[in-house]
Amino acid sequence: MNHNSSTHSPEAAALSKGRARLYPAISCVTFVPNGAIYPTQFNYFDVPCEDYSDGALTGAKVAWEALAASADVGGPGVLESIIKTAAAVAAEPVGTGHSRVGAAVGFLAAISSVLYDAACAGRIHAVMAEEISGHEAAMQTDLDDMRAHNKAFIASMMPAASKPATRGRRAAH
Repeated sequence: MNHNSSTHSPEAAALSKGRARLYPAISCVTFVPNGAIYPTQFNYFDVPCEDYSDGALTGAKVAWEALAASADVGGPGVLESIIKTAAAVAAEPVGTGHSRVGAAVGFLAAISSVLYDAACAGRIHAVMAEEISGHEAAMQTDLDDMRAHNKAFIASMMPAASKPATRGRRAAH
């Protein structure tokens, strides 16, 4: 196991590949600068390939970065994208040599520990109730929008439907 600090700098590997950080405080979320207004080629788990143990340490550090900065990067969506990508990487086969699997497993273990601690702290009920209420509110908004669109559609169709049908004959004048 190499505990050299440069080995555990996810940023060093990412930036050496011509990538840039999307968020200054989160080293694993990168993109390819292309000069356009909106960057492309996002990578939400851009960590170096390392042996499993070194990677696990990198993953724990990335988890700390992501959690510490998550309030400053626009909500839970970024954290969700990192978790989804890390989970996909963690599911890759572990071979011999270097890979990103150790980092993904280390990241997910650290996130799991934080979630467990939050659950034990008793705040989990309030957080989950708020999460469910948010989903309900979004669903209600969608339902209200659908009803408004349907009402407008029905109203737009009523003049045509209320006219007497001539079935191909012209009305006499």
